[in-house]
Amino acid sequence: MGYKGSLFTWWNGRPNLECIFKRLDRIFVNVPFQTLFPSTEVERHIRTGSDHAPLLMSCGKQTTQIAKPFKFLNFWTKHASFMEKLERVKIPLFKWSKLTYGDIFKQLALREDVVGVKEMLFEEEPTVENRIVLQKVQSDLRRYLIIEERQNLQLKRIQNHDGAWIESQDQLVDAAVEYFQKKFTQEDEPTCSDILNNVPPMVSSDQNLELCSIPINEEVKAAVFAMSGESAGFVKGRSIFENILLTQEIVTDIRLRGKPANVVIKLDMEKAYDRVSWKYLMHFLRKMGFAECFINMVWNLLSNNWYSIQINGQATSFFHSTRGVKQGDPLSLALFILSAEVLSRSLNKQFEDQIFKGFGMPKWTDPLNHLAYTDDTIIFSSAYPYSLENIIEVLYKYEHTSSQMINMTKSSFYMHSIVSARLFSSVGAITGFSKGEFPFTYLCSPIF
Repeated sequence: MGYKGSLFTWWNGRPNLECIFKRLDRIFVNVPFQTLFPSTEVERHIRTGSDHAPLLMSCGKQTTQIAKPFKFLNFWTKHASFMEKLERVKIPLFKWSKLTYGDIFKQLALREDVVGVKEMLFEEEPTVENRIVLQKVQSDLRRYLIIEERQNLQLKRIQNHDGAWIESQDQLVDAAVEYFQKKFTQEDEPTCSDILNNVPPMVSSDQNLELCSIPINEEVKAAVFAMSGESAGFVKGRSIFENILLTQEIVTDIRLRGKPANVVIKLDMEKAYDRVSWKYLMHFLRKMGFAECFINMVWNLLSNNWYSIQINGQATSFFHSTRGVKQGDPLSLALFILSAEVLSRSLNKQFEDQIFKGFGMPKWTDPLNHLAYTDDTIIFSSAYPYSLENIIEVLYKYEHTSSQMINMTKSSFYMHSIVSARLFSSVGAITGFSKGEFPFTYLCSPIF
């Protein structure tokens, strides 16, 4: 095999007389391997973060060259002249990047060569001065690595739905498009709408007039600058910490009140944002009393949704989605929270049933059977079979109305440890969920 680079692959990290270089790392192959890959070559790379130098073995197999699309590089924004160039797009900006920074990949390759030379000089003459020079060029290389992280990794192969491995670029693209197209395509229209009757009209005529009027420039500017990716910004008056603290307080008293025993159900909704049914969302907005002009605006925003998948830097053709809302988009988050109101009101409606027995709460508190924050939902109930069956029926109707799907393997129920094994089994049989153990995580916080 061919070999490139310094003969030494290990250094003890000390200068002058205490300095030791050794060739501790090697690559071994047999004759059949050399016959299969006659142009195999081993290259010794520079040390980064270890006293051992990495060895890269190239087998001579050429990778497929792919024309990658234009990409915006974040470090451009740090340059003083960037704002002058921002008004123009793509080609002028690309030329400016070349003039200002040069070819990043060539700059990286150049600095790697410099580091390699300085390493060899230091190995020949391990003085403090040479060590300082080496550290300086290594620091310069690290700076360029931070500026542009090289995306050398490629997706080589994946398993399809049949479990077979596929490796060719065309097959990888087809499999990826098939997966995401299925993910964003409405399979079956909602089969149940009774649960929508639990939502009363809540939007007044004056509010509809405001929603359908053309916004003035100041309103547009204020709305744009007020946008935030944080969920709390769309749940007015609600803090994420309030839900966490209230959940912890309720769970702490799980054994103190309630006959029969108390039950906590933690739901996991499978791909909640991706599964939102557009038809269900339109029905829900009409139930809430939104005007048709506003509903049409929402529909136009949702239905004009196209996706393209990038595989190894190569973009595929676009396909149209027929369900789901985009995470990170402020309107989508608001729509998702509104759509989940159906589940919330349907669960609250259970208190109108005189037979229903809820979670044992202090007498002076308002009845509470669930807490929800976007797609994180916790349900509080008693182990009374009638109550649990009603809750499961609500969840079933919600699934078949909204096209949401509860992940049965990740959803769990929790009860105090003093409860009998028979009651645990009964609750598991009614809900279909597995028994969970404390502590569990809610909104990224442990609940004990």
